[in-house]
Amino acid sequence: MLPKYISKLAKDFTIHLTPMKSKSYAPMYLETEDINLETCSFVVKGTPGIFSWVVYGTRQLLEVEPEKKNVNLCGDGPYKYIK
Repeated sequence: MLPKYISKLAKDFTIHLTPMKSKSYAPMYLETEDINLETCSFVVKGTPGIFSWVVYGTRQLLEVEPEKKNVNLCGDGPYKYIK
């Protein structure tokens, strides 16, 4: 499971799987499906064993502070707010 806000932060995801230990000494085979953005999850299939995973993505543009020309500033004195 990934955080519910993952689609707001990034896009074009890549999942990197690293086998750590298998129950036998045979090589591990792992594969994954694409990330399901509705459930914020992905499924890993393959040989039973321990593995680690990392998800990489292209960062999306975030609007941290709105531009002054796009908002209406209301209120007087120190009690101003954006509408």
